[in-house]
Amino acid sequence: MSKVRVTLPAIALCILWMTGAASAQTMSLGEAVAEWAAACGADVEKSCSGMNPGAPGFAACIQQNGSPTCQAATSAFNANLQARYAAQAEAPKICRTDVQRFCSNFNAGQARILRCLMRPDNFRAASPMCKKTLESAGWLDTVSIRSNSRVAQVADTIESLGKSAQKVGINTDAIRADIEARIKAEGDVDAPQGATELDVLKQLPNFIVQVDFFLDSDVVKPNSWVTVGRMADALRHPLLAGNRFLIVGHTDVTGSRSHNLGLSDRRAKAFEQILESVFQIPADRLVAVGVGEEQLLPDIPADDPRNRRVELINIGPI
Repeated sequence: MSKVRVTLPAIALCILWMTGAASAQTMSLGEAVAEWAAACGADVEKSCSGMNPGAPGFAACIQQNGSPTCQAATSAFNANLQARYAAQAEAPKICRTDVQRFCSNFNAGQARILRCLMRPDNFRAASPMCKKTLESAGWLDTVSIRSNSRVAQVADTIESLGKSAQKVGINTDAIRADIEARIKAEGDVDAPQGATELDVLKQLPNFIVQVDFFLDSDVVKPNSWVTVGRMADALRHPLLAGNRFLIVGHTDVTGSRSHNLGLSDRRAKAFEQILESVFQIPADRLVAVGVGEEQLLPDIPADDPRNRRVELINIGPI
């Protein structure tokens, strides 16, 4: 899945929708990447297992080694991504008249305008073109009670991450230096559990996802690509689009503390790279850091696989 530039113009979208073409409908990024993973997962594990989607050389590897089914799925994924992002870019223009009619007092950001348009009376009276654009953008299923199908995973992410957050300054170098100092002082085996300065992060809006990586690697397994796609859908939604997010990598206690610190940092950065290069989340909205085994989940064994997780934390407006 190489990086795609959204170039589909508004006029093309209008023609598609006016003619009722099936291609005007888009899938959520989670659904789209799930279909791509089902078609290409075996090819990736066989020939391209040392790379994450979006990494240099990954697209060439798939092009050279992917089956015809995988090649077709890759084209379909890119087309869906392009159409969805084009709809997101064009929505403010296509819905401008509806916004002026119903939401003239809601000029402070797309999120508030979208909430205004989603009010039942306003949405019923909105133009068909505006409704179709919002649907293709993927912005109905997570905010409208009148949606035909609610994407629970995306909606839950928005609800968890969209709570009011103050702008928080994050110094990832200082976090890493502090953990390294503690490891030097306390030893490299089994981090002592207790309150640390990292606990301040738990007070911020956050969402935890389970991401499977290959053993002792920062390469995401195909079965977890759908998780990254769902996160991308949420992060591109107007309700979250104005915020920055800290991506925190965690491990269990298997291995030494110093090894786990480095591994979790590479995994967090890999997650960040996929969001940026495949799903085009702007780099200035993401910050990645690994904390190793320093923040185990409570009430489960220290070696439980659930401790191997990625956490997204809302660190406030850009």
